[in-house]
Amino acid sequence: MTANPTTTTRLREALNKPGSSQNLRFKELRKALEPIRPQLPDGLADPVTLDAVADLLRIARNEAGHPTGKAIDEGTAHTHLYMGAELLQKLTALTAYLDNKAERST
Repeated sequence: MTANPTTTTRLREALNKPGSSQNLRFKELRKALEPIRPQLPDGLADPVTLDAVADLLRIARNEAGHPTGKAIDEGTAHTHLYMGAELLQKLTALTAYLDNKAERST
């Protein structure tokens, strides 16, 4: 199965749906990627990286929303910023790849 316009459109609608939680959006992304994972370029849909980074960011975001007063050390802050940037690069490349595939299909 390859990324088709319907899959891309459905995924885009789920990700842009007002009121959707980040967790729900990420679950929809994983669900849409699973059947096409073998066709994706290396590293774009690595489930370990995507899940680990998304979980790291989700936990950090939840902790920020419910502050405990616990200080975050410089190393942890650096790691979160680095991993967030890595995830953003992968998701940007994945978006471009899926958009390109959808355009070629039409």
